[in-house]
Amino acid sequence: MDIMKILWFTNREFVPQDEGYSGTWLQPLAEEIIKLGDFELANLTYGKTNKLVKRDCGSIQQWVIPYSRPILRGLPEKSVVEEILGVHALYSPDIVQFWGVEYFWGLLTARNIINTPALLEIQGLTHEIVREYTGGLSIAEQIKCIGPREIILRSSMFQDQRRLLRWGGYEKEIIKRNKFISTPSPWIEAKVKDLNPGCKLFHNELALRLPFYNAVAWDPESAQNARIFCSASYPAAFKGVHVAIRAIARLKNRYPSIQLRIAGLKQAKSIRKYGYISWLEKLIEEHHIEENVVWLGYLNASEIINELQSSSAALIPSYTESYCVALAEAMFLGVPCVTTFTGGTSYLAKDEASALFFPVGDVEMCAYQIQRLLSDSALAHKISQNGRRVGLERNNLLKITGHQTSIYSSIFKNKQILQ
Repeated sequence: MDIMKILWFTNREFVPQDEGYSGTWLQPLAEEIIKLGDFELANLTYGKTNKLVKRDCGSIQQWVIPYSRPILRGLPEKSVVEEILGVHALYSPDIVQFWGVEYFWGLLTARNIINTPALLEIQGLTHEIVREYTGGLSIAEQIKCIGPREIILRSSMFQDQRRLLRWGGYEKEIIKRNKFISTPSPWIEAKVKDLNPGCKLFHNELALRLPFYNAVAWDPESAQNARIFCSASYPAAFKGVHVAIRAIARLKNRYPSIQLRIAGLKQAKSIRKYGYISWLEKLIEEHHIEENVVWLGYLNASEIINELQSSSAALIPSYTESYCVALAEAMFLGVPCVTTFTGGTSYLAKDEASALFFPVGDVEMCAYQIQRLLSDSALAHKISQNGRRVGLERNNLLKITGHQTSIYSSIFKNKQILQ
């Protein structure tokens, strides 16, 4: 067989070094696929540019377009679509793959603008996030999260929720009108099958960022006592950081030096600061735990690994997760995890075996599960060892690469049969 050409549509520009943002786990997978020698792979994405540019990353061909807000029934202006079609014609792929449904990529095949066989990879579901977007906050608390930034940009929790709800309609169209769909968890599979019973479903795990594969396992001797790592990729209530803060407040009397170390939330100043973060800061002050909460900001993979390896536990307080790369990364290193029981996390770990679960929003149970890990070294060791064993098997990069390429081969054969 000739070399198969795959064109990815992603929401992240590939760069030589990990910059600490979401989606960077895609790059190691792309590089492994190219190493096989049977596939040529290119990436089309949006980024910091005023016009279409070709910015290759190593052996990965890459085109970058300016970010364009969808304005025409979910699509950007006509000139942007024409540029995308120009790249598609120039590269002439055998298969296109859309990574995620939170952007308009999948509408290109859903509406027959592109007719190349397409694989739709579901990473998260906007219309499901809408249900949990307010993170259990009361109306009064939601109002307290409205600051200067939200007023100027009209991006309060209420307005953001409505925008997500509107996009959810396009997201459902993408899922309903694409034939080949890949999912990383049974929870997403169930949602997809409900919308598109006739689609051809594939399953594959998500690759981790390359530094995780080269990192040493968590060692309790290297961990600092009562140090809890929490990662939140979005400054929104559905990530549940307020639950983590309230849980730490309950544990302070027993563990005066306990630290909640929060990665991902950027502490912008003045009117650029998110209202939710401002409210979290006030919540911290109300509980008198200013010395117990550390804001880490954006971290790259190596920095996250260092934080995880020096922590007693990793905490995932999110109200909804489709897969949860943060949990997969912590388990891969063998860090004992406390996590909410949601769609994706319920698939990644088993309660009392490879993680400790608590119901979403349950502050008391969250604090109790953390306390169990801090006070019972045998339990922490068991959770660590089981989590590490599961993670090594599930997120094996070579196995994931093999599954990914077998999916491409299956779609390509299907295309040949139909010709």
